[in-house]
Amino acid sequence: MKKFIMFFLICVVILTGCATTNQKTIKKASKNLTEYSMDIVYDNYTLNVNQNVNYINKDSAMHDKLYFHLYPNNFDAGATNKPVSSLHYDRAYPNGFSAGNIQIESVQLNGNDAKYVFVGADNDFLEIALDDSVAPDDKCTISMQYSVTIPNCLHRFGYGDNTINVANFYPILCVYEEGKWLMEPYHSNGDPFYSCVANYNVNITYPSNLIIAHTGYDTNTSVGETTTTLFTSALAVRDYAFVISDKFQVVSGKAGDTQVNYFYYDDDHALDSLQAGIDAINTFSSTFGSYPYQTFNVVKANFIHGGMEFPNLVYISDAVREKADYLNVIIHETAHQWWYGLVGSDAYRFGWLDEGLTDYSCAVFYKANESYGVDYDKLMQSTMDNYHTFVDIYTKVLGNIDTSMNRNIADYNSEAEYVYLAYVKGALLFDNISQVIGYNKLMKVLSAYFEKYKFTNVTPDNFIDTLEKISKREMRSYVNSWLEGKVKL
Repeated sequence: MKKFIMFFLICVVILTGCATTNQKTIKKASKNLTEYSMDIVYDNYTLNVNQNVNYINKDSAMHDKLYFHLYPNNFDAGATNKPVSSLHYDRAYPNGFSAGNIQIESVQLNGNDAKYVFVGADNDFLEIALDDSVAPDDKCTISMQYSVTIPNCLHRFGYGDNTINVANFYPILCVYEEGKWLMEPYHSNGDPFYSCVANYNVNITYPSNLIIAHTGYDTNTSVGETTTTLFTSALAVRDYAFVISDKFQVVSGKAGDTQVNYFYYDDDHALDSLQAGIDAINTFSSTFGSYPYQTFNVVKANFIHGGMEFPNLVYISDAVREKADYLNVIIHETAHQWWYGLVGSDAYRFGWLDEGLTDYSCAVFYKANESYGVDYDKLMQSTMDNYHTFVDIYTKVLGNIDTSMNRNIADYNSEAEYVYLAYVKGALLFDNISQVIGYNKLMKVLSAYFEKYKFTNVTPDNFIDTLEKISKREMRSYVNSWLEGKVKL
């Protein structure tokens, strides 16, 4: 009994230490960040929102204008840059086209009416003029009132029969980098998003018969006669999303100090799905570095693709029928909490940097979790075989193929080309690095890369610098040969 008590006390100390470390990590990361505050009222596929952005200029340049993405306008009728390709149109709009948009009603700068204009082919950017330029580390407050129409579309932003997916719905600041505001348009290839870490305080009022899964954690709840208001907070995250349903069931468990929740409907293997999320958080925490947040939500959703990642929350498509495939999507999207969520990168320009590494991270997961029945070597050989099949077919049809990976998502000829180069060839790149420098050395590289760049945005150079530092080898020309399509696999 004494040995059991001592073991129990040691476990408590270890868990308490982890909790304290994670809390300190988030507290440190959340200091001096731009803050988004939103009061949202949801009713009948419409959001009415009051939003304040307490902006802190973290750039080295002075700004006399700010730019915000308005992603919902890409879902509107007549949009030029559509979120859905013709290949997926019928599945995305099962009841025919349905428009979504955002209507800006007013904008204030530091409490006074602001000068603003809509720019972009689809009015998908908001330009706000600043009365006085904001110098580095200076602040200003932008207040907005707007309404959002959610389309009947099985996408990141849209609703189906089972879920209402509310992502990329609010004005979010464009990234300023390399002396300019990055204002790339929406695209149906990949994930055309890029943002900086910020703090969020979001209150959502909704009919009380609904259940919400969201980024961040609950701070309070107020229940009225017919509606509920949920008060939430999310510190040091790069986006905020939520999913609404009247059909959700929820099972929960722990991964270290993190509460893992699985929101689902029609899943006979709900506990296995939950366990995959727990195992993924534990595996990637021990391999790459600790997941620092209090919550992680795995959410089954109406969604045309396999899954989608957001901070503290991932979609898993109910169109994925096979159990093994479903669990693999959970593992993949969970890995994105490291490669996108914590270590951010420009998915528009460097899709392989998060997708290739995330796909490779799934192989790392299976290597560490033999009970899932997926052999690392066989998986990578299958990945290579699939890549060869794609190249052979593509070459026969078109006569040639561009295998470079250093392209914008808009520069790929098709969604298939993007997937096979960013995901599949990207995963092969990381596996090949492990063959060159050794698997254990690559894990040290990824751990050092995560530790140095978490809560920031990176470029390929940052990864290559870390790779060369840890491996003590010249690797830049090697990696670039893959990115430029010079390597023959």
